[in-house]
Amino acid sequence: MNYLDIVERAYTGEKVSKEDWDFDYVVEPVLDLLEEYDLSYEKGEVIAFDEDLLRRFYAAGRKLALESGIYCQSTGRVIKFTEEEIDRAAAE
Repeated sequence: MNYLDIVERAYTGEKVSKEDWDFDYVVEPVLDLLEEYDLSYEKGEVIAFDEDLLRRFYAAGRKLALESGIYCQSTGRVIKFTEEEIDRAAAE
């Protein structure tokens, strides 16, 4: 994937209002993922050292990126990425 692919998706992705994006693509999915992956940490703990917890946070973030994509404010559209694109970007 290159820069021009992302720009094209910013003009062809699903049209969504900023308010709908915030709630439907961020808030609700994050609340669901917190429960699904049992994500929590001790108050005041800045860095988690539990490897299982870190794996669950990564998996939840990957799932959020895959399902929600990224919101382009200038076009009001959602830029989606494939699993392969997300994994490649994470590896790089």
